[in-house]
Amino acid sequence: MKDGYTTNDLVLGCALLYLYGENSLLRIERDPVRGQTLQIDCQSLDADEYFNEFKEGRLAISDLRTYMRIYDTLIRRLKDMQRRGDLSWCSEAWQRGVTSDGRKVR
Repeated sequence: MKDGYTTNDLVLGCALLYLYGENSLLRIERDPVRGQTLQIDCQSLDADEYFNEFKEGRLAISDLRTYMRIYDTLIRRLKDMQRRGDLSWCSEAWQRGVTSDGRKVR
């Protein structure tokens, strides 16, 4: 069962979205002072291991074009949120009360 992972690192967050799929992004919280927080629908223990690989420079991205598309999409979404003054964004699945794979949100 996926328990979710939260990060404020955009580069790591995009890597996790690359690994778990773009639909795994459930929520963005934007704080004008502290920055943004990404909530990703994945197993936290796995994401912790990916974070360790990321810190050590061992996390490999085999398709840079796809990674950059994910990164650009996320940056565009954050800029749109800032322009509108939105402090949070939720995926359609989250709004319907389900995770990216159809499980009910707790």
